[in-house]
Amino acid sequence: MMTFISLTADVTAYSTRILSAYLKSKGFNTRIIFLPDIKFESDESPFDGIPYDKNTMDQVTDLCKDSSLIGISLFTSDFP
Repeated sequence: MMTFISLTADVTAYSTRILSAYLKSKGFNTRIIFLPDIKFESDESPFDGIPYDKNTMDQVTDLCKDSSLIGISLFTSDFP
């Protein structure tokens, strides 16, 4: 299993979906996880704290536990 994680709420995710579809056409099992947008506390210190709650991270961990490859997709312009 190959798992791709999108850190943006935009579910169109063209590149991630194209990569997943290509790998599926070659016989690989893939999964795409879409996480909600990260809410930053302030522009001065955007990475203070944990961006996702424990329940969300536990779900992601469970979905990824049998993956042989995990890829993370994001747009740097989405992060201050």
